[in-house]
Amino acid sequence: MKRKIIFAILFLALLSACTAQGVTQPIETASAVPSPAGSAPTDFSNLTYTEAFDKMFAIARAQYAFNGIAGKEPDWDAINESIRPRIVQAESAHEAQAYFLALRDFTQAFQDGNVDLGGDQIQVALFQAQTEGGYGLALRELDEGRVLVSYVMRGGPADVAGIQLRAQVTAFNGQPISDAINAVTLWDSLSLESSARYQRLRYLLRAPLNTSAAITFTNPGAPEKTATLLAIAERASFSTTSYFVFYDPTALPVESKILPSGAGYIKLSSTSDNPEVINALFETALNDFADAKVSGLIIDLRVVVNLAASLTGPLGLAGFLNDSPILLGQIQTINPDTGKFENSGPASFFSEHADNFKFDKIILLVGPGCSGLCELEAHAITLLPDVTVIGQFSTAGTYSDITLGQFLMPEGFKLQIPTGRFVRADGGLLIEGQGIPLTIRVAVDESTVFTTDDVVLQTAEAQFK
Repeated sequence: MKRKIIFAILFLALLSACTAQGVTQPIETASAVPSPAGSAPTDFSNLTYTEAFDKMFAIARAQYAFNGIAGKEPDWDAINESIRPRIVQAESAHEAQAYFLALRDFTQAFQDGNVDLGGDQIQVALFQAQTEGGYGLALRELDEGRVLVSYVMRGGPADVAGIQLRAQVTAFNGQPISDAINAVTLWDSLSLESSARYQRLRYLLRAPLNTSAAITFTNPGAPEKTATLLAIAERASFSTTSYFVFYDPTALPVESKILPSGAGYIKLSSTSDNPEVINALFETALNDFADAKVSGLIIDLRVVVNLAASLTGPLGLAGFLNDSPILLGQIQTINPDTGKFENSGPASFFSEHADNFKFDKIILLVGPGCSGLCELEAHAITLLPDVTVIGQFSTAGTYSDITLGQFLMPEGFKLQIPTGRFVRADGGLLIEGQGIPLTIRVAVDESTVFTTDDVVLQTAEAQFK
């Protein structure tokens, strides 16, 4: 207990120092692999809109990390044909917002969470205006396809219109609900279609204030109805379906306890704090569990915040649970002379730690709130013997190197595109577009959507009975 208190005091001191320096943690953005210290973006900010786009596009087309991979490489000719005229038009009209929207649609041509655009104040203002309104309800799509109301804000537009919890929604503005979901334009690219689908459903219900929406629904045991709702200023319905809804920014990056099942439980909530503190807290928990002779270990990586900056590197937590190095994979980049992707530098390993721990059973909990560096930690844990991975969804499936693919564009915009990909020993992609495979998938059905219980953790604990 004394060790935990000491580490907690140390962590809080470091957290205060980071806050004083203006370091913040992004909540709903996938984090890229941190760039090596000293790397700098390619600066096209002093060029015209069109010149900057053409130069960025040429580099991206030649060096994009997933060229040649089916389902990952975009149609470069089609992108240029649709986006470049808009860039030219925005430049001619001196419209920075139109320029931003064209670049945003460029990033949307990729199914890649590390293709990203920062639009400065223009982006902030547009996002705020276009998502400020909500209809006072949230929806969840079940595995079998039905879309049900999972949240109703008391006194909100949906509540006033008589829409009830568990109502089935079949149409939105006259479109079948599935088609309406597919038509939504997201603000960020995502590497997995399952994550994109989930987020489209969330953004379907965001709109500028006073926007009307006709929602066709069927309350339990009642006939089908259509109600027209007006969007009001509310974000409760939006946050209730966020992957990060249970993230606590005041929590220690590592928390632990012994569960009723007798399993030791470790929850990691951040990879962006001081690595020495995180490793010390993690090792302390393992020591306590070893002393208590727990029946096994549950590691929860479902919601982990990464800091998208070169402040930290991988933690190597799996090294506490293995007595030999763990081979992770190999980074590859394009060789401009051959036009082929080739190994760049040595293969990556997690080294074993001096203090090593063994448990009869290890269970890993994952979800889309784990991306980038978190996924690397999760991947390493899955390489340990007999690990069971449990979740309703996989991780974000977003892992690549953006070191040479960062661009400063006119109007203060920042664009990034991966130029390095990570592969396994067999040459297959590591994590990107796949996420961490599940051993046991917890269903998304009425019993799991309409409960306040942690059904994923319950499923994990049941493995110890």
